[in-house]
Order: sequence, then C-alpha cells, then structure tokens
Amino acid sequence: MKTSKKNSDKSKPAAKGVSDKNVRNVGPFQLAVEVLDKLKKKQGTIKSLILSDKSAVPAKDKKRVYGIVCETLKCMCFIGNAAHCGITLLVDKAATEIIIKNAGGIKSEKKLSHSLITVLVVDLLFGSGGLHGANPVAKEAILKHKTRLNAELVKYKIKNKFKSNDDLIAPDVRDAISLPRYVRVNTLKTTTVNVLNQFAKEGFKIEEPTSNLQHLPPKTVRQDFHFPDIIVLPDNTDLHDHILTKNGEIILQDKASCFPPFALNPPENSVVIDACAAPGNKTSGLSAIMKNTGKIFAFDRDRVRLGTLQKLCNRAGCTNIEPICTSFLDENPEDSKYKDVEYILLDPSCSGSGITRRLDHLQAIAEEEQDNEEQEGDRIDSLAEFQLTALLHAFSFPNVKRVVYSTCSIHRQENEDVVMKALSSQKEFVLANKPLRQWTRRGMEVFEGSTNLIRTIPSEDRVLNQLLLPFETVYEEVKTVAEGHTQIKTMKVRGAPAIAIVAALSLAVDLFIHTSHSSVQPFSTASDAVNYIHEKLEYLKTSRPTAVNLFDAAHKLGKLVENVASTTSAKGADAADAVVKAYLIAAEKMLEDDISDNKNIGKYGAEFILKNAPESHKPNKIRILTHCNTGSLATAGWGTALGVVRQLFADGNIDHVFCTETRPYNQGSRLTAYELVFEKIPSTLITDSMASALLRDKGITAIIVGADRVAANGDTANKIGTYQLAIAAKFHGVQFIVAAPTTSIDLNIESGKQIPIEERAAIEVMNIRGQVVDDEAGLKEPGSSKHSATVKIAAPGIGVWNPAFDVTPAELITGIATEKGVMVKEPGQKEFNLRAALK
Repeated sequence: MKTSKKNSDKSKPAAKGVSDKNVRNVGPFQLAVEVLDKLKKKQGTIKSLILSDKSAVPAKDKKRVYGIVCETLKCMCFIGNAAHCGITLLVDKAATEIIIKNAGGIKSEKKLSHSLITVLVVDLLFGSGGLHGANPVAKEAILKHKTRLNAELVKYKIKNKFKSNDDLIAPDVRDAISLPRYVRVNTLKTTTVNVLNQFAKEGFKIEEPTSNLQHLPPKTVRQDFHFPDIIVLPDNTDLHDHILTKNGEIILQDKASCFPPFALNPPENSVVIDACAAPGNKTSGLSAIMKNTGKIFAFDRDRVRLGTLQKLCNRAGCTNIEPICTSFLDENPEDSKYKDVEYILLDPSCSGSGITRRLDHLQAIAEEEQDNEEQEGDRIDSLAEFQLTALLHAFSFPNVKRVVYSTCSIHRQENEDVVMKALSSQKEFVLANKPLRQWTRRGMEVFEGSTNLIRTIPSEDRVLNQLLLPFETVYEEVKTVAEGHTQIKTMKVRGAPAIAIVAALSLAVDLFIHTSHSSVQPFSTASDAVNYIHEKLEYLKTSRPTAVNLFDAAHKLGKLVENVASTTSAKGADAADAVVKAYLIAAEKMLEDDISDNKNIGKYGAEFILKNAPESHKPNKIRILTHCNTGSLATAGWGTALGVVRQLFADGNIDHVFCTETRPYNQGSRLTAYELVFEKIPSTLITDSMASALLRDKGITAIIVGADRVAANGDTANKIGTYQLAIAAKFHGVQFIVAAPTTSIDLNIESGKQIPIEERAAIEVMNIRGQVVDDEAGLKEPGSSKHSATVKIAAPGIGVWNPAFDVTPAELITGIATEKGVMVKEPGQKEFNLRAALK
C-alpha cells in the first residue's frame, strides 16, 4: 500500500498517551472495530468482512477477529441515533453510560475511541478477560480500570435484579435462533467414519445423533439425525481453515441446502442439469450422489460466480461437471446435447426472506424498515412469475423424469403458489409423494398434494428456511413393508392385482436391504428368514381384508420359502440367503406375470364380448360401461376390465366407453376417466345413479368390471355399486362381464356369503375433496382453478354406512374373463363351477 510522505514522516514527535497513531496497529481489536463500523453502515456481512478471501482482515487474524466480533455483538445492539459510533453495550445506552461512566477514570482515556473502548470492555467483562492480541498501550489503558468496571457491572445487575450476565442481553438477541454448524461429508474423497475419527483425534467427543440441536455441548460432534452424510457441531465451531475443509473432504453447507440434491437423487451415469448452480455446494452434492459418473450441466450467467463454482467443485474432486456461463432459460430443450437429461435441480433467484444467516440476529440494526410493503409485494410477484417460467422451462426438456424446485423464501407466492400454477399448466408432471420421508415438516395445505412439499422453520428445525417442491412422472418408491402396508391401507395403491404386487415387492425390497445393509443384522439360519417372511406377510394381509390376490400371493410365497428352506443343501447364513433369493425371484416374477396375464384377459374378454354382441354393434359399434378403476393404475401396468377395453379399442371395435364416478372414493372420475382421456378413447363420465337410464337409452353392449375376490361358485366381490349394475344389466339384457386373473379366484370359499366386506370411515362419504372451481362471480373453468379443498357434503350428525365392496351373485354374471380364457356356466346352471374350470 502506498503511503504519503506526510503519513510516513518519522521526524514528528510521538504523541503522549494513547493516540490514534498508537492504536492503528492494535491488531484484532481495532480490526474488529472496523468490521463493526462497516456492519453498521451495511457495507457487508460478517462472513464477507472477515472470512472471505477479499476481506481486509489478514489470514492470521481471521479467527480471532471473528471471535471478538461475535462476542461483542452478543453483548451489544446498534442504535441508529446513538451519538458515539452507534455502539451501545449490553441492553441500552443507559447501561453503557452507567458502567463506563461510573468507572470514572476510563473516560480520561480521551484518545481511545469509544468504539475501541466498547470492544475491549466487552472482552474484559464477558469474553476471555485477557484482552489477548490487544495493542499493549490500549490493553494497559483498559486493565487499570478492571476492578472498577467489574464493580460497576455488579452494581448494575443488582439494581436491575439481573441474576446473570445473560440477563443483561436483549431478549431478542439472547433468544435468537442459533444454527448448528452443519458439515456435509464429501463422499468423493472420504467417508463419514473417517471424518468423525479425525474430529475425535482433535479432541472432539463423538455423540449419538439427536433431533434436539439446541445448546450442543462444546467440542462435540455427531452424525445428523436424518442424513448420515451430514455432521453436526456446535454453532460456534469455526472450520473455515480446517484441513478437511481446505482439502475438500468436508463441505460447509447448511442442512437445508443439502435437501434438493438428496431429493433429486440422480442415479449413477445419469445426465443432470443444475439450473442455477453457483456457488456450487449443491452441484458438488449431486456429483457425490452420482459418484462422479454421468454428467452435470451447471448453469450460471455470472462469470465470477461460475468461477467460484469451478474452484469449489475442483477442490471437492468433481470431474463430471460442465460449467456453462449462460442463463438456463436461454437454453433450447430440444438441443441434442440435452437429449439424455432426466433430472433437473432448479434453485432460482428468490426473495431470500427465509434466509437466517448464522449471525444475522447479532448484526441487526435497530432502525425502522424503510421498505414500502407494496413495492415488496410487487417484487415477490415478479420473482414468482420468473420462478414459474423457469419451472415450466425445466418441464419442457423432452426426457426429464424428475425436477426438484427449491427456494429459501418464506412466502407462499414463491412456493406453494408457484407449484400450484405449474401443476395446473400441464398434465405430465405430478408432485412426488412425500420425498425425504424422514423429514416431517411439510408444505402449507393450500391445494391437494401440497403436504408433499418440504418446508423448514429455522427456529424449530435449526436449519435455514427452505422449501422443496419435487415433481416427477415416475411411480412412488416403496422401500419397506411398513410403507407398502400404508400405501395399500390408505388406498394410494388399489386394485386387487396391484395390492398383491405392491405387498410382495415391498417385502422383497425389505429383504434386500435386510441382507445387504451393513447396519442390519443378517439372518443366521433358513428358519430365521422364513419366520421373518411369514411375520411380514401376515402384517401385509391386514392392510385390505377383501382382496384375495393379496392372500393368495402371501400363501404361495410363504409355501415357496418353506419349501426352499426344507430342501436346500446350504447351511446357516447361506441357507438363509437361498430362502431370500428364492423369494426375490418369485416376487419379481409376479410383476412380469401380472402384465402378461392382463393382456391375455384383454384378448379373451374382447373376443367374448364381440362374439356375443348384437349384430348391430358389430364390428365397430361396441359400447361399454365400466365401474371403479381396473386399468394400469390398479394392476402392474395394463389392466383387467380396462385391459379388455384397451384391446377392443386397439382392434378398432370401440364406439364409446362410459365410466361411473364410483362413489364415495371416485375412482372412476379420478382414475378411469384419466386413463381413458390419456389413451384418447372416446368416453363419457356418468354418476352412479345414471346407470339404469344409460342402459335403457344408449345401447350399451356390455358392462365390464373387475373383481377383488371371486368365490368357487362365481359370486364376485367388487367395488360397492357393482351389484346394482348387474341387476340393471340383467333387466336390460346386457352382458355383464367380470375380468380378473385366476389369482382373484378363491377356491377355499364356496360362495360370496363367506367373503369379508371391509367397511371404511364415514368421512369418505361425508366429505369430498377436489379443485375449487367457483367464486363469488360464478363458475370458472376448471383450468382456472387455483387450489383444492375438502368440503363437507353431508348433514352433521347423520349416520353413515360405508362398505367398500358388495357381492354380485353368480346368477347375474355372464362370464368371467381370465388369463386362461372366459369362464361360463354350464347350460341351465345359475352358478359357475370354477374348480372344474381351473383344473
């Protein structure tokens, strides 16, 4: 630095006492004063003014200055109109004046600035007390008043009935949010175990993961309660110069900032876009998840920020990142370079209203906000419009499977409202179901499915404020038996074939994890494995009592593993492995067989209907009525009754399909209607009570329904309302076809009288949920809906009977279409002989 001759002139005599020239080189305390002055003037943040590479604080002093500033800020607040440098000690100006003024002689140090006096006094009374690093002259000037300062502090506390020094600190500072120090382990370079061991060598005590992160003991470390690759330390832990940080083995990244990559969870060798990538922590997190395979296109239009990303990602050892200095919105989704992109992380510019920086509460300035609320609202609306544009742009990439949208805003306009508009603007993407299930705080309930969003609240979760909105087009993942049971019980999975498959595969995944995860005790014997499988199958059977496919699958899989256990020549754990392997193969084959069986059901059912249709309906005038949902959403991917419709349509024989809404759960209007529209099959929705009139007036060829359980005589349990359709079909001379795989036929029961009928909650009948389509002005078009709601449609206090199924007598059924062909009754018989048919 250049100095003028005047400033460098050594011929002038030194001033006596403590002059500005003497204290200019006071070291960390004077540097701390300068930082505090800049904070007051809003010229930066603690991080930028002390810890950044461009900071005026020398590297050797950073840690000490950081500590002094933090300790001072805890014991002070900024008063905008204070006469002395804006700094006031403890609670208010009076406290400062009383303690310092009453100390008497300290005011004689007239050439020591009030700012420096304050910083030094804070360290003396509330910090280390030794004024380590202070200029010797300034240190001596303060220490000679130590006794009097302490006495005045005691007197002030007694007078104001304060029991401790903490009571002196303003409540909003004392009780402010204190975020732990989160560290993401960079698995490209090391492991969590290695990082914990390194901290242990440095004297840290390794503690068990905990969800209570307030007042963590000093010098302690633990894995995060939710995510094992995140390490948690006390809030005052400074790791900026730590060797693990410098060599890229750990990344200083808040927990909430780790959520988006975790939720996107791209597999190895995938192609990913990080749409707003800089400074790069999320990008390196994606790279670690992908194990440095595949490719990540990282966008930022600011060259400096992109340079920071490259620097940080290089330090982290990332080799699969291609930085692109442009706006993500300027990229053409049809560009051939993006043809393999399947995953996109979108963290666009936002208001930042949810950011709680680690020291924000310490550097708050007590000035009234000058921001105009209306202007702020306009800014948020403008940001929300930009965010929606970016999200829809992400959806437009031709092969993208999953998009994760995140913000650090608390405003609904930038969060739930953006995703609600995105959902209503297109039909391909839906919200992922409860991503990061281990995290329980969810989005505001402002539209159907909004509880799939992830929110954080710093004061309660001890993480930065974050909202995560994952969209996907893939099916939900079920990784445990408990999750499988919940999916079935809550009817997120429904349809007898799908129920059986989800149950079997949820146990398959459970077994795979049980035998491959190092933290889970493996099975010691074949008997252990068999008992475990039986226990889980029995639990899964409790999810839905009527669907026989589930019971059939459980029985067959149970017998299979018993047989393997009794015949294998392996011993001990090897025998257990043989049992598990046999189960996994059988469960996967169930999935394959269901699709094949469904297509055969469709083939045989379509042939039967066409053969028995009135001549006036042939060859391309077939009109079908169907009930509930029996398509790809109720099976492994083709459908039973709706599979017959698909086959008729594929052969050019369908004129029109009618579907009932299927009260009370509306599977027809919600699911079957969706599949028919998606397949572009000519179709119309009716209410359940319109069916008889439809049969009389619209020339229906056949009614096709599915089945949850078929007795040996052909009596069929299916969705409530099936029985009345069969009665109407009989009266009008219309074919009534049941389409079901042979796994739905229960030869252990003679008739429908033995089929248990599940009764469900009254709320399903009394309430209904859907998009809000009206307002004070009248009906809107459904596309203009802005939110969903649950409304009560029944009188409070009315009793409700809500059986999920009814039983249709075999006498009313024309034929049962299975993968083996269409079963019919012998001439003159009212019942089927399914035992004989299935020999």
